[in-house]
Formats: sequence, C-alpha cells, structure tokens
Amino acid sequence: MSRCSRNPCETISKIKSKFDVAIFTGQHTRTGEPHHWADQVVPVQFAREELGADPFDHCDARDIPEEVEDARKESFSRICAAVEPLFTSQHRVFVFMLFVCGRRFRLLRWDHAGLVTTPSVDYYENHALLCDFFWRVAHLDDTALGFDPSATRVLPGDPDYLRMDLAARHDPSDIDHTERDLHWGELEEPFVFDYVRSLFRESIATSWPRFRLQVSHGDMAREFLVGKPVFMAEGVSGRGTRGYIALDCHTRGFVWLKDTWRLSYANFEKEGDILSRLNAAGIDGVPTLVCHGDVRNQVTVTGDWWERTHPLPFSTSPSSSKTNTSTSRPSPRPLSLDNRKRKWRDVVDDDVSESVLSEPSHRAAALSRCPLRQHTHYRIVVKEICLPLTEFKNGKQLVKVMLDCLRTHQQAATHPGVRLLHCDVSSGNILIYPRLRKTTNGLALVWSGVLSDWELSRRIDEQMPPQATLKDRIGTYQFMSVNLLQRPSETPKIADELESFLHVMVYNAVRHLRSNCNDPAWWVTTYFDHYAGPGHMHTCGQKSVAIETSGRLKTLSPRGPLVFYSPMDGLCFTALQSFRARYKVMEYEPQAGALPCPSPPRSPPRSSRSPPASGHTHVYDQARSIGIDEKIIAQIEAEWDTWTPPDDSPTVEDRRLAENLVDHQFMIELFEKVLGNPRWPEHDRITQPRPLSRETKMSTTAAVAAVAEDHKSSTPAKIPRNKRRRTTKTQKNASRPPRLQETTRRTRSQTRKEALTHPVHAK
Repeated sequence: MSRCSRNPCETISKIKSKFDVAIFTGQHTRTGEPHHWADQVVPVQFAREELGADPFDHCDARDIPEEVEDARKESFSRICAAVEPLFTSQHRVFVFMLFVCGRRFRLLRWDHAGLVTTPSVDYYENHALLCDFFWRVAHLDDTALGFDPSATRVLPGDPDYLRMDLAARHDPSDIDHTERDLHWGELEEPFVFDYVRSLFRESIATSWPRFRLQVSHGDMAREFLVGKPVFMAEGVSGRGTRGYIALDCHTRGFVWLKDTWRLSYANFEKEGDILSRLNAAGIDGVPTLVCHGDVRNQVTVTGDWWERTHPLPFSTSPSSSKTNTSTSRPSPRPLSLDNRKRKWRDVVDDDVSESVLSEPSHRAAALSRCPLRQHTHYRIVVKEICLPLTEFKNGKQLVKVMLDCLRTHQQAATHPGVRLLHCDVSSGNILIYPRLRKTTNGLALVWSGVLSDWELSRRIDEQMPPQATLKDRIGTYQFMSVNLLQRPSETPKIADELESFLHVMVYNAVRHLRSNCNDPAWWVTTYFDHYAGPGHMHTCGQKSVAIETSGRLKTLSPRGPLVFYSPMDGLCFTALQSFRARYKVMEYEPQAGALPCPSPPRSPPRSSRSPPASGHTHVYDQARSIGIDEKIIAQIEAEWDTWTPPDDSPTVEDRRLAENLVDHQFMIELFEKVLGNPRWPEHDRITQPRPLSRETKMSTTAAVAAVAEDHKSSTPAKIPRNKRRRTTKTQKNASRPPRLQETTRRTRSQTRKEALTHPVHAK
C-alpha cells in the first residue's frame, strides 16, 4: 500500500481526494518516486469516524439532520471520485476497494451495474479479516483482481510503444479536411485527414496508459493500439462508453474503436449486427463496420447479488421450500416476475467469479425483477473517424448535415431489408465526416452527416409492451419527442423521430448561432432539461409549449419570438406548425373515440317544465328569493338553454399539416428548399460557444423521477423537506444515521446513483 501520483485528468471527477492511496503490485514498484496513478490495483479511501462519514451505514431512524445527509452524499461522491478514474484509464471488469472509517473497514466491489459492500468490521478487534484480505490480494492474479485479460498494457520500450509514436508524427501527405473543390488526381486513396492524426497524437501525448486491445472478428481476434479516450462517459455505473482513435495492428491505419458495456437484453441487437445489415443494404450515412463482438463473456454481477439478497415471496417459487438459508452462501436466484429485463446469463457461481457461466435460460432471462440492469462488455470498430456536430461552420452547414442524416434515417426506415427506427436521435449521435463527392466541375470535399450509435434502434413495426413505463424508454430524453415522454407505452413512430431531429437542430442553433436571445444557457435549460414526468400538462416545459400549443420558438429576454436572422427562422416555424397540428389531432382523436352517444334534445324552457321535485328548491327560485331581477334570470336561462361547448376539433388545415409527418418526405423537402435560399449568412456562427447542456441517457424510472423532482423544486410552491437542521456541532462516535437518500437530479453519468447509494450488502 502506498501513495500515488495525481491524476492529471482529475477534471473527470468534481470532488478530489486530499491524497490518493492504493495497493500496488510488485511489478509497479518505483524507488524514490510515487507510484503512477494508473497502476492502482485496489484503491483505498480513509475517513474519520463521525456522523455521515460512512455512506453505507444506516439505521431505522427516519428524521436525520440535513447536515448529516449532506455529509453522507459528499463522502459517497469522494468514494466514486476515487474509483471512477480506474474504470476510465484502466480496462477493468470490476474493482475491489478498501474503505476505512475510523476503526472500521468495508470491502467494496464495483462494476458497471453498481456495487456490493460487506458489513462494517472493527479491524482492531477482528484484525484477522483485514489481514486475510491483504493476503488474498497479494496472491490473486490480474484477472481475479478485475483486470480485463483482453487488454495488454503497452509500456515504454515495447515495440508497440514505438510504433504508436511513429504513427503520431506529422505527415506532410495528410489531407486538410476543409470543404473545397478538388482537382482531378488531387486526392488518391488511401489517405489520412490531418485532424485524425492530430487527435491520435493528443491521445498519446499524456501520461495516460497505452493498451493493446483485442476485438472479436469471427473466430479470430484483431488487435488495436489505443491511448487516452477521445470520449469517455462520466460515472461508474451504466454503459461506461469510451471512444478511441485506434491504430490497427494489421493495416497500420487509423480507425474508431468504441468500448462499452451494452445492455444484456435479448430484444436488443448488438450494434455491430445492425451496422452489418445497414452496410449490406447500401444505406448511406452510417459508419462502416470493421469488426465487433462481446469481450470474453464479461458481464456485471451486482444484479445477481441483489436478487440473491432479495428473494421472491415464498409462494412464488415451487422450490422455495428447498432454499438454502445460510447467510454465507446465498441461495441460487429464483425466477422472478418482471418481463422487461432479459439476461444472457442465468446462474453465477456462489463465489461471484466470472469463470462459471451457464447457458442462457430464456425463461429465467424473461423473468428478472432486479432494478439493476445487467451489462455485457462489448467492443466495436468502424472505419470512419468523424467530427462532432458542434464543428459545423455556419447555420447552412448545420442544416445540410441534418438533411444528410434525415435521408439516412429515411433509407433505414423504408428499405425492405432493414425497416429500422434509430430511437436515439441526439446531438451526440449526429456526426460530421468529410467525403469525396462528384460535382459538375469534378470532385469536391464535402462535410456530410453520419447517423451513428444504432444500438437502441428497433424495427418500425415493433410494438412497445402494453404496460411500458419510462424504465422501458431508453435514450437521450432532452431530444425525445414530447409524445414519447408523455406516453411511455406509445410505439415510436416516424413523426417522433422527425421531432427529435428538429430538437437537435434547435439545440445547436441556439448554442452556436447568432440570435436575439440574451440568455441562451437559460433558454436551453428551460427548453430541453425540464421534465415533470408522464401525464402532466406541458410536461417538457418550453418544449411542450412550442410543440403542442404555440408552434413558435419564443424568448423571455427579450420577450417575443426567437430570431436567428437567417432562413433558419422559416425552417423552424414551418416545421413547428406541422408538429403543433399533429399534437392537436392526437389530443382530439382519443377524446372523439371516447365520446358518448349523441345526447337527446335539450329540455323545453322553464315555463313548460315540470316543477322541481319535492324537497329540492330550483336554483332560479333561490335567485328570486334573494331579489335578482326576473329579466336577468330569464336571460341567464335562455343563454344556458342555447349554450354549446366551443368546437376545438382539428380543422381541415390541421389534419393536412399533421399528415406531413407520416413519412420523411415533407421534412426532407423543407430542408432542401431552405438550403436553396440565397440569404444564408456566411458568418452567423458566434465566436464563443454557448454553455453546454448535459445530455442525459434516460435508462431508469428513478432517473426520470429525479428530473421531475428537480423540476418541481424549481417552482415557488416548494414542499419543505422533512429534515431538521442540526443546531449543535456534529459529535464523533455517535450513532450512525440512516442510509443516504439520493434525491438530486441525475445526468447520464448518474442515472444509477440511487442504486449505488443503496448497494447490495454481501453477507
């Protein structure tokens, strides 16, 4: 055990530890200098024994001081900050962690589904347990300690290390990726864009460790050299996606490698299989598959521990009477009732090792009730190394890239051999790639749109479960259609996907283009980040207002319409009119289907009506009794007899506009028409980018509920917390508070924070 050097990329974690301590192996021993931060085997966290220091300690008390709850959150965030760099810099299946709080310690086991904790033990009275842990760590091999055997560390002096340095050197033959007309023979394949080599150079110019990764390719495995990820998802739990500029060991060319932990659901295809079908069908604007595959049957097991410690009621399992009640060896997981989660693995050995796996049991896979999603380690390599959408130069180029992706989406949805909807259209999944295009004058280098990340796509005729909830709705909620967020059981349609494209364009236009909005950061927050949950009026804030009610983009500072001073204004207005009409038709038609039979004719005037029943005084008689003029009463009665409810049903024009969104043709023609407008400004992009709004992958009901709770808390009618403010100083060695409750709003890096703060306790 020793201290280690600081991680130079600690910006990943907002909370920094005062010092970093970890257990290292003998091969990483350094004399006279601290150990490298990326060589940690078992991280160690220390805390003083005081209230809130141990976030996993709990009791039955419900009313705890707010300061203690905040201290527990801070302590847990510090623990996450210590383990998160290991998942991002190393290639780990899981991570063991030692947490010491005063005289007590716990062992934690992290994977991408959550964490398992042991009970707290006093190491002064039971030092043998702590010594046994150290002895086992010293004798376990790298695989048993959670390291991925398909990733080999590349150290200085290795031939691969030198090969990476040579590939990163500046090459005068690299091609400038700026859009321009080309002369015949100016470019000959194969060639490398200058931004690709530059990104690879930056990825190996830091102290980040380098690796040789294996990726399945049929019955064989291909190898790639990588440095620091160009993209890495925040947080420990979830898919943990990392994107690399990789050097192919076979072709010596650059490719894009994505390392992720995909959802282990039987109804989700592997992204590589989907791309293979798209490539075979000749769909333009999608990445070109090189190779892909799961990584050595590596799956998360925290969910299995949860199910073992939360068995089904005794009557639900026929074999429950034979269940082993020993606390040291949990009983095998019983079949569970929820039909939403499908696992590839059914039974894991009691020692929670990765070596003993059973064949997939489809019956058990369809009956899991665990709230923790199971993930499978997966890698995919594609040919294109793209630029993010935020690199567009002006508004016209933004619309052009969006038009390319609209055409790609149309091809995928209408091709008879594919028939797919993307279901995760977001700003991060629309990319830019420079391509060679033939023109009337020869060749041109053109920035084209690429629609990536098809892992959440589903067939266009696939139905959602009848009782589907937001837990089944996976994607980037800021760009989801209002319809799908309001109605979780609704089957995604082309119109919902088209709405997502519009939201992506508006998001980037407000952030990067010149407009009359004085506070774009607040505008983005109110339009994209507010969500109150299904069944609420205007559930998505300003996005709901624009899409469902007004059909316009508006600002509060200054008050009035949002204006970009370009053809972008006409594009947004025309599209919003069709979406507003669609929601008006959708709102009316369910009501029309539930309308009762036509009512009988109205009763005759009061003069010919029979008197009210005995014991009941008519309302008009009450009015006369208090001296209201008879003429006024007669006027009110006449108006009531002739009153009919206003006709808010969709007009013929509304239905015509709504019909525009049945397929892609209207949106594609609208984008093409707007691109032909000669009034596009050349320099309408602002020099300083507007603040980013974090994209959040919505994968659990808890995550959505947290967003809704945050939205509610922003209103004036704030419900007070049932917490009492401590007026005295926190005392040490006092009784510990209950478990930390996570009520803050989550981002994509925090969608499983509730599961993490409520870990599974190993017996």
